[in-house]
Amino acid sequence: MKPFHGMSSDRHHGGQFFTKGAHTGSHANIKTHAEEEPQRHRRFHRGELKGLVLHLLTQCPAHGYELIKAIGDQVGGDYQPSPGVIYPTLNALEAAALICAEGEDGGQEGRKAYAITEAGKAHLAAHAEQLSVLLQRLEQKALKQRARNNPQINGAMEQLKTALRNKFANSELTESSVAAIAQLLERAAQDIEQC
Repeated sequence: MKPFHGMSSDRHHGGQFFTKGAHTGSHANIKTHAEEEPQRHRRFHRGELKGLVLHLLTQCPAHGYELIKAIGDQVGGDYQPSPGVIYPTLNALEAAALICAEGEDGGQEGRKAYAITEAGKAHLAAHAEQLSVLLQRLEQKALKQRARNNPQINGAMEQLKTALRNKFANSELTESSVAAIAQLLERAAQDIEQC
């Protein structure tokens, strides 16, 4: 299975998810600023943000800021693409005829709503396996982020810290009580690892 960025034989950049103009069949250079950044600074591999935007637009047309929020929700809320990333991505998709602007919406302060085109739907269908892998990866990241932000887990961690502070501050500790605390903590760690 090829990753999103392996969809062509672009020898300079290892290929991209979108390299052919949807209506002309000619090679189109639609890299965005985000794709030019070093890999370690990006949340998505080359082309994946475009694939995710197309996927979100299959659900309903959206403005740029609505897409920013939807992408943040999709990855667990710890990340949102900036306007400087999302708008060049939308421009690139529009230039490739994979999305179209539906016109200015006066109720939304004149912002354009974008909709996926038939060519965009066909493109997603042709790369359904890669999209599925991306969505599964994002779901795993979102699950981890929700676990880190879980109020029950955070509350329990605070209770543990408070209990330890109180025990060390207010009690006369013995060697056996220190050993018992250490065993309890070790057991809890082992139980957590086995969950």
